[in-house]
Amino acid sequence: ISHQYSVPSDAKPYLIDVNAYSIPATYNYLLIPKLDPFGFLMAKVPNWNKYNLIPGTTNIYNMGTYMGKTFLDTYAENDTLSMYLGKDKNIQSNRNEKTITHSRFIAGNYSIEETKMEISIKNTSNEVLPIEVIDQVPYFTKDDKEKLSVSNIKAANYNKADGMLTWNFSIKAGETITINYGYE
Repeated sequence: ISHQYSVPSDAKPYLIDVNAYSIPATYNYLLIPKLDPFGFLMAKVPNWNKYNLIPGTTNIYNMGTYMGKTFLDTYAENDTLSMYLGKDKNIQSNRNEKTITHSRFIAGNYSIEETKMEISIKNTSNEVLPIEVIDQVPYFTKDDKEKLSVSNIKAANYNKADGMLTWNFSIKAGETITINYGYE
């Protein structure tokens, strides 16, 4: 600790600054419309290993406003550290799901269930914001008898192993973007 501190012996907890860093980071908004309609501001810190950070609870401030606490997980073995910086109500989403079940087909003894998804995302801020949207479709193992067909996901990164769909794009100030896809 580079500064001298006088700590009263009154059995109350006191916080002292051990060190302060100005760390370059890139920011984006994470949206998971299935769980929360608002975006989460995320920071990605490259080359974080050179700062000798230790894991622990961290207080988060954004533009001088206290946003809450997060856990700084420095057990990650990659060179980029991702940090949650709080919920931002400037990014809002709405997820609508419409499921149509077709009647059972006698020949072949099967039925088809068709689901259409619509995710609308609105940027109410005055800035262009980078966004990552995550959603999920059902997934099946090779032993399952069910079959899945996903449509209209050309702009998404689709992981068949866990059904995760990820879209990355920028949204202009005041703009609303709609994502439509379906599966059966």
